[in-house]
Amino acid sequence: LHVAPIALKLGAAGYISKDASVEDLLTAVSTVLDGKKYIGPDVADLLLHLDETGPQLEKLSRREFEIFI
Repeated sequence: LHVAPIALKLGAAGYISKDASVEDLLTAVSTVLDGKKYIGPDVADLLLHLDETGPQLEKLSRREFEIFI
């Protein structure tokens, strides 16, 4: 889930985990189609509890991150 903050910073319209329910997925798709941003509840919880140093993936260059994902 530490990929979420980076994906959002790079312009993702939303982020949802692969463990999300079908209902959450449908809500996410509908929200994004309405032109809004969507962050799944588990991702939102992660973002609220990141330590001040942030995820280690933020230390990667853009190219390193592209290779990583």
